[in-house]
Amino acid sequence: MHGSKELCREIQQSYLSLCAEHPQGKVKVKEIMERAGHSKSTFYLNYENVEALRDELIHDLIDEICTPFSRTQTGGMPAFSEEGFRQILLELVKNRTTVLLLLQQGGQEMLRDNLFFFLHRAILLRLTARRCPEQSLYDWASLLCHGALDLTLEWLVQSGTESAIPKLCKTTEDLLCRLEKS
Repeated sequence: MHGSKELCREIQQSYLSLCAEHPQGKVKVKEIMERAGHSKSTFYLNYENVEALRDELIHDLIDEICTPFSRTQTGGMPAFSEEGFRQILLELVKNRTTVLLLLQQGGQEMLRDNLFFFLHRAILLRLTARRCPEQSLYDWASLLCHGALDLTLEWLVQSGTESAIPKLCKTTEDLLCRLEKS
């Protein structure tokens, strides 16, 4: 990125506001930069294309969402915990509008992949203590992570209400506990 953080924020905010106005339409560089009050060439000094801008927003969002999760863990890499997962869900609710806009603009795969990577590592770390065969451990962690993410994204798109968070957390924690006992 060549521009200042402030310039990039202006471009990102212009993009998100256009996404909100045209949720099903493709947002064009020209529209973004007119809204931001800068030339198209300024956009290309900072981003390769609109998808790169969207992807950067998703990476920033994942960092923001997962940071509280990391803080609830003790030392080193975070292991999965019900409280940590609750923090991720609360952050998703807090950023629901942005998440939904990014999903509508084709960002579902990237958002899902980034959340998967983070949660999968945390689940694997927790399951490692159970001394399961490595491939089995990886497969079970993947299965649980996919299920948790599917439920989470479905919940976020359908309602995103905080009242469902305890049930999502409890269900995921119960499944993880069952895995640890098997």
